[in-house]
Amino acid sequence: MMLLFVLLVILLAAMALQMVWALRHGYPPAGTPHVLCFHKLSDRFLWEGTWTTPGRFAAIIDRLRARGYTFIDEAHYLAALDHPSADAAMQIFLTFDDGYADTIEAAHAVLAPRGIPMHVFLVSDYAGRDNAWDLSLGRAPVRHLSWERVRELSRMGV
Repeated sequence: MMLLFVLLVILLAAMALQMVWALRHGYPPAGTPHVLCFHKLSDRFLWEGTWTTPGRFAAIIDRLRARGYTFIDEAHYLAALDHPSADAAMQIFLTFDDGYADTIEAAHAVLAPRGIPMHVFLVSDYAGRDNAWDLSLGRAPVRHLSWERVRELSRMGV
């Protein structure tokens, strides 16, 4: 019974946050592509909650493709913002925050064979270094992409 109560509180909090966001920022204009953002891919449980497993990530991507969604790169996304269209409702701009090395490697392994572009938002001061902000419950730090690896991935279209 307590678990049900906790889940209900979490659900209500999520709904309230979504309402506050919608009131403050509104919704994206009609005819613009969706943005799907990930933070971490890991087979380990991470307390921060901003992760999914590489297997689940691959399943999400495959499910979206099976439902007719296409994935677009940054140039197409920016152009679509200037020129909304009806087909944009089935387009996704896929992004990754923070540039965690293991995450980007796992994502690239899933996306490259499928020909799906991705965009990485780097924390430039942490390139090649361990993060220092979400060391929850004694978890080991996570390394960010090095500048060398960023350049390699860029040459591959990331």
